[in-house]
This record gives sequence, C-alpha cells and structure tokens, in this order.
Amino acid sequence: MQQRLQRRLRGPMRHVMRFLLYFAKNTHYVEGSGGTLTIGERVGLANTHCNLSSGSITIGDRCIFGPNVMLITGRHLFTNGMRASLSAVGQDLGWGGGRLEVPDSGYDIVIGEGSWICAGAIVSGGVTIGRHAIVAAGAVVTKDVPDHGIVGGIPAQIIGDTREL
Repeated sequence: MQQRLQRRLRGPMRHVMRFLLYFAKNTHYVEGSGGTLTIGERVGLANTHCNLSSGSITIGDRCIFGPNVMLITGRHLFTNGMRASLSAVGQDLGWGGGRLEVPDSGYDIVIGEGSWICAGAIVSGGVTIGRHAIVAAGAVVTKDVPDHGIVGGIPAQIIGDTREL
C-alpha cells in the first residue's frame, strides 16, 4: 500500500520540487537596511547575496551573475585594534555593535552594464566594477575594476581585457 502511494505521488512531487529548486536557485537574497538595491533591465541574479548594511548596490543593465556571488557592503569598524563595539563605551550595543560598529552608508557597490560576475565571487563595499567587465570565479574584489577589465584571484587583480577575447 505504501509503495503504491509513493509511486502515485512521485510524478506530481517531482514537478513541485523542480519548481521549488528553480525558485531557490534563481533568486537573490537581500539583507540589511542601510541602502537600496537597484537592478537594471535583464539582469540574471542566480542565488546572489546582496548585503545592504553599509551602503547601496547598483547593478547595470544586462549583467549576469553565477551562483553564490556575494555583494557585501557591510563593514565592522575597528578602534585601537579591536571592534568598535567591544570598547567600554559600546558594550551595551549587543553582538552587532549598532551604528558605532556598522556604518549604514559610505560603502556602495556599482556594477556597470554588461558585466559578468562568475560563480562564488565576492565584491566588497566601496567598489565600482566597470562596464563589460568580468570577475573570475572565486575572486575577491576589493578595488575598482576598469571598463572591459577581467579580474581574478584573492585579492582580485587585472588579468585581461574583454576587448581582446
């Protein structure tokens, strides 16, 4: 009896699971309230994490993202060699440190039109990625990327130009 029920449910459940997995894999996740997220036309955000804790994120038209890309504006400030909220003045602010430790602006991320951010890349706050640029898989971008630049590595460095492909 149980096997017959399992067989009858297998077909419909397969369609439901495909839909749920497609939705989970092809959506982006937004956290933080320090800024805004602006997405251009025809942008593919495959499971991209957008952290708006310390700034805004602007994505130009026709950009594509590989899975598990992180756009992180959030910062933790340090004073005298330790997190700002751990000083005697800030001990009552909880684990995150509030505004004393996490600024709510100043670390915007801008990604130019036609750029491709490959799987697993991390873009830190305060960075501008130029138009038609490529960020290689697994790269950690901590500095601006010029138009048509190809960057890779940790930290990301220029390794090519899209006009030469």
